[in-house]
Amino acid sequence: MIRLFCFFFFSLILFQSKAQDSLKTNSINYPRRAAFLSTIIPGAGQIYNATRSHKKNVYWKLPLIYASLAGAGHLLIQQQTKISEIETEYDLRKNKLAGFSKYSAYDNYNLVQLHQSANTKRNLYGILLVGLYLFQIADASVEAHFMNYDISPNLALKIEPTIMDNVVALNFKLKFR
Repeated sequence: MIRLFCFFFFSLILFQSKAQDSLKTNSINYPRRAAFLSTIIPGAGQIYNATRSHKKNVYWKLPLIYASLAGAGHLLIQQQTKISEIETEYDLRKNKLAGFSKYSAYDNYNLVQLHQSANTKRNLYGILLVGLYLFQIADASVEAHFMNYDISPNLALKIEPTIMDNVVALNFKLKFR
């Protein structure tokens, strides 16, 4: 399932990039480069976008990216350690040896239930880690994609309420240069 999602995600980025290349043959494909850099080093696409746009306000994303990836990684490692402890405790009990004191309150059935619960949490933390990693790649690509759009004041859409013949209506004004 995750492989299918990753394949779909990267195919979408590549097809989007090829469509942009056909429209702008002389331009370098910035969204694809930002996504590639973020794939290699998390946060590198955001730095690339910041240096390309000369904006200093994009660097705030880096601590969030690394804190979220580190937090999810820590939770994943913590659950894997707990699973290993539970498996060791179960093996020691099967061999009728003394085990860890923190699991002495559990009987064998509850120990198996605790193992299944820790295994489920570990899998969810792994999915969270992969999701955060893919999210930062998508963030870099989308940000690079939107840098090419014109957001000048000469391009505007104004929605104003109006009253026409005692009927309340909305007036849309689309202004091009």
